[in-house]
Amino acid sequence: MRCGGGYSTCLEQVRTVYKYVELLGTTTQAEQVSRIERWLGRESYLLGSARWWPHQLPGLFYQQLYNHALEEGYTLSKKGETNAPWVRQLSRVGAEEHALIREFRSGGNLGSITSVAYAPDGSCTVIGCTDTCIWDVNTGQILRHLNEYHGPVTSVAFSPDGGKIVTCCSSSDKGVSLWDVMSGQKVRMFPEELSAQDSAQKSLDRIVHPTNLALPDPSTILEKVVFSLDGKKIATASKDGTVYIWDIASGEMLAILTGHTDSLTNIAFSPDGTQVVTSTNGEAFLWDVASKQVSVELTEYIDDPDYVAFLPDGKLLLAAWNEIRVYTIESGQITERFEQQTIETTGGLRCMALSPDGKQIALHSNLFLFPPDNTVYIWNREQRTMRAMLSGHTDEITEVCFSQSGEQVLTSSKDGTAKIWSLSRSARTVEMGVSRDFIRHIAFFPGGKRAVTASSDGIVQLWDGVNGQVLATMKEHPSESPILTLTCNPLAEAVMLAFADRSIAGWEIPLDNVFVIPDFLKEKVKDLCYSSDGNKIGALLWDSGAISIWDLLAEKGTTLQGHKGYRGHIACFAFSHDGSKIVAGGNDGAVFVWDTETYSLLQHNSTGDSMITSVCISPDNNRVAIASSYGSISIWSMQEWRLVRFANLLGGSSDTINHMSFSPDGMLFLAADERGQICLWKVHQKGDTHLLGTYSTVNKIGAICWQEAHRVVLADMGNWQGRPYFYQLTLEGEW
Repeated sequence: MRCGGGYSTCLEQVRTVYKYVELLGTTTQAEQVSRIERWLGRESYLLGSARWWPHQLPGLFYQQLYNHALEEGYTLSKKGETNAPWVRQLSRVGAEEHALIREFRSGGNLGSITSVAYAPDGSCTVIGCTDTCIWDVNTGQILRHLNEYHGPVTSVAFSPDGGKIVTCCSSSDKGVSLWDVMSGQKVRMFPEELSAQDSAQKSLDRIVHPTNLALPDPSTILEKVVFSLDGKKIATASKDGTVYIWDIASGEMLAILTGHTDSLTNIAFSPDGTQVVTSTNGEAFLWDVASKQVSVELTEYIDDPDYVAFLPDGKLLLAAWNEIRVYTIESGQITERFEQQTIETTGGLRCMALSPDGKQIALHSNLFLFPPDNTVYIWNREQRTMRAMLSGHTDEITEVCFSQSGEQVLTSSKDGTAKIWSLSRSARTVEMGVSRDFIRHIAFFPGGKRAVTASSDGIVQLWDGVNGQVLATMKEHPSESPILTLTCNPLAEAVMLAFADRSIAGWEIPLDNVFVIPDFLKEKVKDLCYSSDGNKIGALLWDSGAISIWDLLAEKGTTLQGHKGYRGHIACFAFSHDGSKIVAGGNDGAVFVWDTETYSLLQHNSTGDSMITSVCISPDNNRVAIASSYGSISIWSMQEWRLVRFANLLGGSSDTINHMSFSPDGMLFLAADERGQICLWKVHQKGDTHLLGTYSTVNKIGAICWQEAHRVVLADMGNWQGRPYFYQLTLEGEW
């Protein structure tokens, strides 16, 4: 198949082929084409632009096929028809979550996503954020923009028939809007938009008829919205806990429910629409809509409720911490406890959802974990077992919901992505109650064959960078304080560790010897770095933002802290490859260069940017790459301190660049952002660059090591089980 016009166009042709093969009834071929569509569709949110393929990155399409096939155990021949550059994965990584079938991200970045909803027929989703859109589930493309809002949408919901969407916005003047799904046009607002004359008349009516229901104050911020099951009413909840119930057809307010004093965690109608349940953290009510009164204070039936909902048969489900209780209701009163079961969770419940048949619960609970467990767990109520765990978001989960069949789950996160997961394809082993030892730090030894990690529970381990196996674990712990950073000795198998109690310790791996350096520093350390000859070690100090340099041979140190009168803080630093200079970036965009013999300040300049997050020096010490917190990268000449190149990762991403590296010959340059998106550039002799390739890892990158001029190994930060994943990559074609 020959495809032009961009990645998305070619992907559409693959989907067309699948439809024809399916109609022909050839099951084997249909499965093969379906597999290809899934491999190509996973990154369509990122690569679905003509700017990347076929003109900018002609090898990209085949690269995605080859690497995904390798990951799932299929063999494709190496690309031989063209010399176009592409990034080839040498071995299976094992980090990919095969349950993930679709990811949504507009223009590379949606910002924090606050709410998501699945259409009843499963054909589309609506994603609430600063750019709220209706997305096609099958193609991953935007169908409509609901972009009237000037502030982020806080909640979205589909009507039961799928024909309407209701949204509410944190911008108080926009209230709640009802939209037509097919046209994307707004049908009405709640409260209705009034002319100045009508608004004045409404205000007069409130004075003349004070018993009338008062409309929400214009400053009221609405946070949640839900439909009744018959689609005739909606309920909205404000930030102060007040609930407003509206008639869809007329736009009139039917009731105001007051009693809560805090934001609601959930709101739901009973199946017959006569009752509403609401919950905040630690408080829950059952309301009678007609009387606008609380029927039952649900804290009498469960302590500190986090979530309440109605089951399809009208029973009431209450959830708190790690417990679920189900009660029957008659005449608006709870009559008996129908069910009680315990769920193993990792902390307080943050968000929760019921499947349409009420048999499954999706929950996210990371209230007291640091780093947070950004995982969604699927609990089977009938079997009382954890069915699946969905891991892949890099920030807090904001909402989760089921498809109508209950076999797919839609999640949203503050990491700016929404993801669709297939529960039938989830192969994760669910082991509740095990240690959540997240990797906090990782570093390679030279050559990239071994790496050291430090986890959130203080475990320090040596890993084989090829097969991903643990080779050694540090048995003696010199401090009970958390590990803040680590660095590998370039000349020996030894690691230097910095602890929160300001102590510095070393681990000589072959001897399994742990030693402490007494009274080295008087501040906590944010980062550690060896010089390339192993004779010096630099420590970035947490409070003062200075750099402390310790000469291991002379056994003496000095402190570097910008120029006189500098009020910023050093945010990152690096030694030059010959050890003669130190380059540092400040939290205000300032750049400093020091001589490591005299410690004199050689350069002080400003990039005119925001906080500098990473600096990287070329092997010939002639160029330095500087990354900002907004995702921009600038390359400067070290000799004249002249800007020679400015670039944006992935064509304008605003994600923070956390790692950069030049190849050993200085001809290639690699940058990784906090989402695991990688770009490779060719660096020409004059310093200018052009993009050669891109690659995506499953988790955030923690370390980079070049093994040869065209071969690099990446280590990611792994998942909650404390296991890093290693990506062995080679650069094929003409680079």
